[in-house]
Amino acid sequence: MSRRRLIERVPLLLWAAALAALMVGAILAVTEIDEDWAVVLACVALVATTVAIALVTRSFLLDEDGEDPEGRRASVRWLALALAAIATASITVALLGSRHDEVAAATSPDTSVAAEQTVRDFLVAAYVDGDGEAACGYLSLHEQRQVTASGRFTRCRDALNDAAGPPELATVSTSRQVRDLPARVMLAGGDATVRLGSHVFVVRPATAEEQSQFNAPLSNWRIASGATALLRTG
Repeated sequence: MSRRRLIERVPLLLWAAALAALMVGAILAVTEIDEDWAVVLACVALVATTVAIALVTRSFLLDEDGEDPEGRRASVRWLALALAAIATASITVALLGSRHDEVAAATSPDTSVAAEQTVRDFLVAAYVDGDGEAACGYLSLHEQRQVTASGRFTRCRDALNDAAGPPELATVSTSRQVRDLPARVMLAGGDATVRLGSHVFVVRPATAEEQSQFNAPLSNWRIASGATALLRTG
């Protein structure tokens, strides 16, 4: 069977499922990615997927009415397939590229940038992803103990899953909102004081024990103070 005949035999349901999955991926990428260049790529994927859906739908409608010549039908669907491939590549590059930039920032030799990124990653884990276990990984071992000692829970992850914090942080719900929080970093004695909005965190280099913890983040910094203020009281 020729490739043209093969693509003509793909049912509308399969086209719809595949393109709908791409559409969802593109929308999630647009809303979650922070890097401007990656957002542009995600938008390209969204547009390409939308056009592909329109082409395929129109082709099947004309096919049912007997108005779509065989050669033209195959060409249209190959074009839709090419657009879907472009969308897939764009989403993949956007997601992997933005993630690479985050990792590079977190492990950067520029200590002020890395310290600030560690705090932002912590807030994303705690407030955006609702992942208390990942959020605890950004805390020093001492701060993890302080979180469990001052809260209503016996495990750090449970305490951070219930975090409330100041209104400025409690309303954060997307990675972009975390990125847009104004920051100020001061370095002194090997530690860093990171002010994000009105909240202050003290960050210090991670110890070997902290870096070897299960699922430890790639950052070379850990939050040594400031996390307990985010806990819900009462």
